[in-house]
Amino acid sequence: MKAIIVLLAIFAVVNADIVFLNASSEATEKEMVKCPAVVCKSSANSEKGKACEKFTGSMADKNKKVEFNDCAADEICKIEIDFVQGSSDGLCEAKPEPQPAPEPTENTLYPGEATTDNKFCAVIKTGEAKKALDNGKCPGLAADADCDGYQIYACLPNLYCQANTTVTPNTKSCKPLQKESNPCGNSYECENGLVCLTTTKADNTEESKCSKLFSLIDNTEVKFAGLGHNVGDSFACKSNFIVKSDNKTFCAKQTYDTNHKADDIKNGFAKCGYGEKCKYVNTFGKDKTTKDDKDCVCGFRGENGICPPAMSDSGFANALKTITEANIEKYTLSVHPNKKYLTAQSTDKKKSSLCLGLYASEKVHGGPSCLVKNYEDCDQALLSGKFITFSMMILGFLAMMF
Repeated sequence: MKAIIVLLAIFAVVNADIVFLNASSEATEKEMVKCPAVVCKSSANSEKGKACEKFTGSMADKNKKVEFNDCAADEICKIEIDFVQGSSDGLCEAKPEPQPAPEPTENTLYPGEATTDNKFCAVIKTGEAKKALDNGKCPGLAADADCDGYQIYACLPNLYCQANTTVTPNTKSCKPLQKESNPCGNSYECENGLVCLTTTKADNTEESKCSKLFSLIDNTEVKFAGLGHNVGDSFACKSNFIVKSDNKTFCAKQTYDTNHKADDIKNGFAKCGYGEKCKYVNTFGKDKTTKDDKDCVCGFRGENGICPPAMSDSGFANALKTITEANIEKYTLSVHPNKKYLTAQSTDKKKSSLCLGLYASEKVHGGPSCLVKNYEDCDQALLSGKFITFSMMILGFLAMMF
């Protein structure tokens, strides 16, 4: 019976959407400059093309306000996201229709990529005529085929052109992509989803192996072997964060500096005053730190300004997990190893490039439902930040039971 009462209490608190304020965290040594207030009016007016965002007041008079009204069901609000400088009303506009995939450019598709005409297939050997499509896909060289003299991408997917240096003269043939932990000289030699990373062994010699994205621990130097990985250095690190020191790049942790109170940090985003600087500490080894600062931003949270997220703050873990897992999936979706890009789109709209950017956006995070729902294809919990409130309440109530 006690457990039932506790669970009912949990859902009552969550559904009531109560926000508990720590009075002491609101007090500061100097008055915090407030951002424009955000007001959701949720008008039932369904007039097409009406104003859904309206600016009143000014920053100079400390009374600037942004009011939002709902659009019709088949519309979205074209939001002016710069609340400080913004002055023109945002209007409701028709939701964009899904667009068909653009037709490829001639001579750009690699072996194994689907097409309707071989004019779109890239030339795999200079001076050699293109072959006919193979079951609706661009043709390429099969396993063990001689690839000497061909373009680097000439082998079919799951293969790469491997040089055999044990014979004289050297030969080249199409061989299976290297698996995780196998030696490599370039990322396109590794299976999809893997990159070729160079690490230093205990004897100070280097070795390059096929490795997972987001796999290196803090204080590990980031070095990609060769070319062809097409991702930023931070994608090698578990933390998805790097620092540069002594002309080297290291995986690191990023947290807020001590001037940010714990009560002012929610889901990795710290509260701040407009015009202030957000302070960060970057740690990449024992006693190895650097410091950064970034501008406080006015966004969907309204009068409380918000800092760009500290990537290693525990509250940002859910968003970081979603971002890294989605990027691993997109990198794995590449058809050909020489086209390892992050442009492939998941069928899950919550993992689109737009949504992944919004999950780490200080301007959007923590906004009211009238704004967050404008990005309906994205994970509403990650945008609003309410998922962490729910989980923390559950842990709190369960702690009371034992």
